[in-house]
Amino acid sequence: MFWLQVATGQVASTGMVALSYVQKVSEKVSLASDFMYNYMSKDVTTSVGYDYILRQCRLRGKIDSNGCTSAFLEERLQMGLNFILSAKSEISEVFESEILSDFEFWEFECDLRAV
Repeated sequence: MFWLQVATGQVASTGMVALSYVQKVSEKVSLASDFMYNYMSKDVTTSVGYDYILRQCRLRGKIDSNGCTSAFLEERLQMGLNFILSAKSEISEVFESEILSDFEFWEFECDLRAV
């Protein structure tokens, strides 16, 4: 049985270095990691994510070192028509909030696309 592994690296003249790695765990599950470093501003960001393919939809998500989490659900309703639901949250905003049970820190987006 063969599972796909892909590693990439890029260096830009703007000072950005980007490395990524994707491991296909099974036929339906992939895991990925990402590392970005700007040597001019000394800014570093890492992230890990997943991609899970179900029968009629695809679920993706990631969390990064800045505390930003996101999830993305894409469902095929009919041939050429997709329903997309995404959510994003920044964990730093949660800790700054006095009431942690408040869901104001979540951003939701819903989209219906004909492809």
